[in-house]
Amino acid sequence: MLNATAFLLAGSNVCEYQKFIDLLRTNIVQINTYSDSDALLSSINSFSLKNTKNPSTAVIFIEYTLFRDISSDIKVLLEKLDCILVLFGSNDLELNTDLDIVFEYINTKHFNSAFFINKLKREIDSKSEISFLRNEAKEFYEIGKSLSSEKDTVKLLDMIVTSSLKLTSSDAATIYLVIDKDTYNWTSIKNNDYRYKSLKFVIAKNLSMDINLETFISPITKESIFGYTVITGETVRVDDAYNLSPELDYRHNNSFDLHTGYVTKSILATPIKDHQGSTLGVIQLINKRKFPDEKIDYKSEDALSKITSYDYKDELIMNSLAGHAAVALENNHLYREMKNLLDGYKRQNSELEALSKKILIAHEEERKRIAREIHDGPAQSVVNLSLRVELAKKLLQNSMYDKC
Repeated sequence: MLNATAFLLAGSNVCEYQKFIDLLRTNIVQINTYSDSDALLSSINSFSLKNTKNPSTAVIFIEYTLFRDISSDIKVLLEKLDCILVLFGSNDLELNTDLDIVFEYINTKHFNSAFFINKLKREIDSKSEISFLRNEAKEFYEIGKSLSSEKDTVKLLDMIVTSSLKLTSSDAATIYLVIDKDTYNWTSIKNNDYRYKSLKFVIAKNLSMDINLETFISPITKESIFGYTVITGETVRVDDAYNLSPELDYRHNNSFDLHTGYVTKSILATPIKDHQGSTLGVIQLINKRKFPDEKIDYKSEDALSKITSYDYKDELIMNSLAGHAAVALENNHLYREMKNLLDGYKRQNSELEALSKKILIAHEEERKRIAREIHDGPAQSVVNLSLRVELAKKLLQNSMYDKC
């Protein structure tokens, strides 16, 4: 089946094209048929508005005799919506050069259906890949822009988790960070030394289940998939979590599945490393969806059939996103160190300022004491001498020479 949304416009003689329409219904996931051009244009417009966040490929099939009346409207739509235009009719036709926007013209009376479907599939795949790359570039641009403006590291990590889900079509994602056992501050594992370190579950998102998970702290051990990733610094890709080789060091912890009814199948765990190669944490993705826009009902019998394995392209995407996460964490670490340094300077400045005030007060008191001594010492001596002279005068006047 071709993973695309199709719109088909045919006139009143639709029975003439029934075989062609049946072929399309057999090979395309979703096809909408119209006999009115206004209804077709309105439907395509609505699709383009809804398709902005998660763009998917659209294929427009129009009967040639009807196309001429709406060609200008279709051209405008094609500028907004990156889609594939196919014209069809019951006669052979040479397309004019001004119809270069047309992917193919099909004479429904005689054409090679297998060749056409294969050609259409290649074009859909090509369009989807281009759309994905464009969306990927936009996601990385937004994250890069936020790294320079957003100071809240948790918000940045949340954005990275959201982008991880979108770019890999994952159903769930979790970030675990390495913390110090004593201070609980974010830290890293250097030289494979994870003593006195733990893993803290920080952010989790699940697109199929509305679950609020509380943060928890987990020991670092090779027995868990995310623990193994943190210790070894290697990406771990699991196709079937419940069918792991007994020779592997790690196992899938199914406690969450048993508690919620969730079913974990495919897993991709990517280490978050700084520029020195030290491991800061891990981003773990769960259940890559075959159909990105479709939620998985884990109560249904066909739930696992809607899950596929992660591939090398997903690893490349996650390595890049993990690099952005590492930058965010390193920036947080540098900010914390700078803040501690500035706080230390502030404390030192406060202590120096208090000491300076004490010195100034002591200096002022000493200056006043010296001034008093300088002023009061000679004055007191003169007064004492003056009193003695007066006393001597009185004694002489009274002929009391023996007391002088």
